[in-house]
Amino acid sequence: MSNTPLHSISQPASLALASFLAMGLALSACQPARDPNTLRFSTWGSPEEMAILTPLVKEFQQLHPEIKLEVMHIPDKYFQKLHTLIAANLSPDVVFVNNIQFPIYASNKAFLPLEKYLSASKVLKADDFYSQTLDGFRLEGQLQGIPRDASNMVVFYNQELFDKAKVAYPKANWTMQEMIKTAQALTLDANKDGKPEQFGVSFQNHFLFWTPYLWSMGGDFFSADRKKALLESPEALAGIQMHADLRHKYHVAPTAAEAGSSTMSQLFVQGKLAMVINGRWAVPLYRQNLKFKWNIAPFPSGPAGSVVDADASGWVISRQSKHPDQAWKLIEFLAARKASEAFTQPGLIIPARKDVAQSAIFLNPDQPPKDAVYFLDALKTGKPTPAIPYWNEMLEVLNRSLEPVWDGRMPASEALKGINKQIEPLL
Repeated sequence: MSNTPLHSISQPASLALASFLAMGLALSACQPARDPNTLRFSTWGSPEEMAILTPLVKEFQQLHPEIKLEVMHIPDKYFQKLHTLIAANLSPDVVFVNNIQFPIYASNKAFLPLEKYLSASKVLKADDFYSQTLDGFRLEGQLQGIPRDASNMVVFYNQELFDKAKVAYPKANWTMQEMIKTAQALTLDANKDGKPEQFGVSFQNHFLFWTPYLWSMGGDFFSADRKKALLESPEALAGIQMHADLRHKYHVAPTAAEAGSSTMSQLFVQGKLAMVINGRWAVPLYRQNLKFKWNIAPFPSGPAGSVVDADASGWVISRQSKHPDQAWKLIEFLAARKASEAFTQPGLIIPARKDVAQSAIFLNPDQPPKDAVYFLDALKTGKPTPAIPYWNEMLEVLNRSLEPVWDGRMPASEALKGINKQIEPLL
């Protein structure tokens, strides 16, 4: 998802945006005037991403000399700054956004519907894209964004640690219990001091990393109509407890104290972690830094199958834009095959375009991971994060309740008592 999943708004986002929009006219009076003839495009992105985007922008300007384009690169606190710009009536014309933050803005009517543009386009058609990525940018059935990429979770594994332990590599249809047995075989405490030198599998308490356990065990956040919270169902509690048990029951994943200052990716790179649950965004880092053979496998199946987050990032047009037709031209250019290939080449993203995802540019067998097709398989069985306008507020409530579960101080069934009643007013 840009491809990092951790772009979020730290303040109570939806409430803040609604109040910001209410006072937008007052704020805009205090802002300096901007050139009304300039098309403004906001994006986050690492230096590597910007190195891809910059020549594409130059090419677009050569193709469309009549459009004066200003790129607003906001590498830090992107959504907080976007809040302020929208409130001040200074929204960029084209905004890069992910499907998790999208409902916060779309529910406040910040973006234009794009169905008429897409249906009339001679460059893009809906069938060019994986349907899940388009669905992430719909509000009440109305399409408001065009996806650049998809993101989901797979299991990255160190083949050399598997070989050394004489453990079989994960198979396409492996189960949760098989993953646990594999992780146990790959967790090593050579001197028997109770402090393993090597762990079997990763643990992260960000929601993207435990949602696959929730869903694969048959649980969910909300009912399909988003009116009821379901986090106290037996299936939801089993999924959340399964994730915590990797640390505290099976002892195959490091606690915060055991990981120390190292991230899960750092432990994996150091050869101290046999399997890490991660997304496509990690591939460039691993290609550059891993000194061992590695590959990927699907997330293991529970009673409901293998169900991971299938999220997306893409482009929207601000309702404040004075140049919606020119804004659409930019989106058409960035979402077309040539630009998608440029974004895909370094290994950073899963392209939202089917033709690029199914090409050698993405599935290149000469570069790890050899089984990159599993990223595409995960799109078929995954589903978008069920983001709601008050998603960030909901997470604040939920994360407080989950802390003692992740720390091993309380079972999920006890820690989450009453959580549905706390969450339902936010639905």
